[in-house]
Amino acid sequence: MVVVWNARTGVPVRTIFEAHPGGCIDLDMSPDAMYVCTMGAGEVQSLAVWDWTVERDDPLAISEVTAKDVQHCVRFRRDDVHEIISNGQVRTIFWSWSDEVNQDDDEGGGGARGALKFYSPAISAKEFLTPVGNFTQSVFIPGSTQAVTATEDGDLVLWDQVLLPALHARPTDRCAIKLLKLHDGQAISVVAVFDKFLVTAASDGFVRFYDFKFRLLAWYEDLDVGPITRLTFTSPRAPLDKMGIESEVRVPNFIVASSNGKIALVNAAVFELFTKEERRAELLVQGLESPISAMVAHPSAPQVFVTTEGPPSGAGGTLRILDYETQAWLRHKVIEKRRPTCLTLNPNGQEVVIGCSDGSLMILATADLDLIQRASQVEGEATLVDMSPDGMHIAMADSELCVGIYRRERNVLESGKEVPWLYLGRYRSHHAPIVGLQFVDDKDAGIIRLLSLAQDRVLVEYDLANSFAATGIVVRSAVTVEQTAVPAALLLLPPGSHPGEDPMRPLVVSANNEYKLKILDVLGLSGVHDERPLPSQDSHCVQTVLGPTYGTCALNSLRMLPADAASSPDSRYCLYTTPEKVVGLIKLPLDGNPNRSAETLSSSPLISVHLI
Repeated sequence: MVVVWNARTGVPVRTIFEAHPGGCIDLDMSPDAMYVCTMGAGEVQSLAVWDWTVERDDPLAISEVTAKDVQHCVRFRRDDVHEIISNGQVRTIFWSWSDEVNQDDDEGGGGARGALKFYSPAISAKEFLTPVGNFTQSVFIPGSTQAVTATEDGDLVLWDQVLLPALHARPTDRCAIKLLKLHDGQAISVVAVFDKFLVTAASDGFVRFYDFKFRLLAWYEDLDVGPITRLTFTSPRAPLDKMGIESEVRVPNFIVASSNGKIALVNAAVFELFTKEERRAELLVQGLESPISAMVAHPSAPQVFVTTEGPPSGAGGTLRILDYETQAWLRHKVIEKRRPTCLTLNPNGQEVVIGCSDGSLMILATADLDLIQRASQVEGEATLVDMSPDGMHIAMADSELCVGIYRRERNVLESGKEVPWLYLGRYRSHHAPIVGLQFVDDKDAGIIRLLSLAQDRVLVEYDLANSFAATGIVVRSAVTVEQTAVPAALLLLPPGSHPGEDPMRPLVVSANNEYKLKILDVLGLSGVHDERPLPSQDSHCVQTVLGPTYGTCALNSLRMLPADAASSPDSRYCLYTTPEKVVGLIKLPLDGNPNRSAETLSSSPLISVHLI
């Protein structure tokens, strides 16, 4: 899908649905803002030119990319919108198109009007006596027949027409004539033309301005934003006054984005300043430099705890605390040698618990993020972690299909160090991935229950009171809750939220891959590893209702929205997500009524983490 927006109002003015099978990998708008060219991202790539100002469902021109190189950049020529350049890692393609009406194709109305022609000049290291790096971006040089393609080695490949073209080439075809070294060994991530400048930005964080004869005019090397991935311009500098010098270089202000998650404004005038500190960019947005692995909200303060993965080349990660009212990052802690995978908070907000990829558990104080204890008794990757309502137990599920339990109890390690948490052990209670881990505060019985649900269709309850480090974990019951469907999520319902049931009896909801929600009575669970058919087992299913049916996949997570002090049980909502894009709300009680749920589409194609 391609959306054209009004930049001033933020309102979409035209939407092109299904521009390419598999989506678009890149696009560009012509300098006169009349046309849009798009490069497909599917297995079979194609280039299309659209007249977005006309209500027309098909492109003006379209052609399949036959080069065996995935094209990832496409640009119009500023002097002539009927010329386009694209490039992949090793091939650059020059395109030309015509918007003249083809009478044969247009007799029925709405037929293809133009034709796309292309050629791709070959290039080899022998031509320049040096290896040529992978291509990144390409652009035409205004006022000439030249074009340039940037490389990961910091070079520009210069394309131009020659007097003696290659065999079978047309006189107007371009070929590679020169290799220009602009950034020493650093990948040029951006090459663009603005006003009368050719601008490059690279992985070294440098931005350089050249004229169209490749003479260096201005350089910005102290921006302190990290490897630059995107660059855009604000507007041309204001004209000089009568006392100004006409030959003065008037570089425009610009905005850069980096792989460190930073977006910064650069005032072009800092080029004339003397110190490094004065020549730094003005930070606009501090984002995240790597994917989010887990999030959790503080129970009482306006804070969100976020863990991100480390660089792809190594392990590690970072824990950050965000104040979502002021949009400011408060504190952060680098986690070395292990990647955080899951996260939870003590209900009193004083401790944060992180499960890691190596199976270790880290417990930190939320006030200063100091490490309280690190436990490393598990080898499998931590997948889920939860803390009991009274803050006395921590449960962790891992990739080896086990559930481990820690109890708040002073003990001394073999090294002689005293720690506040005692490892009780772990139990391999499932033979398929665990999808739910839930503590239940049973006020009527005066105990805390722990449940786990897995794709093996078994709901397991653990006996916390009789589990000890000396004897191990004790399982109270294990009940099969599905016959054919596969469980996907587990949720504890608030007391009194289901009509006709005792508000003191804890109920949980199991969601499955058949779009159903099964309400289960925790007190009805009995029978350790009960293999009897469901009708023969003791009653534990209160009701089965239809769940949300939006999207191509059933929901895979459920969370309760916090309740207001004056809210009644029948005005509560739970949040759900599906693996692909859909985020929605369900109003309690759960009765299968489709009118009691609503959904929206997220911008991300895949949803991995959400919080309330």
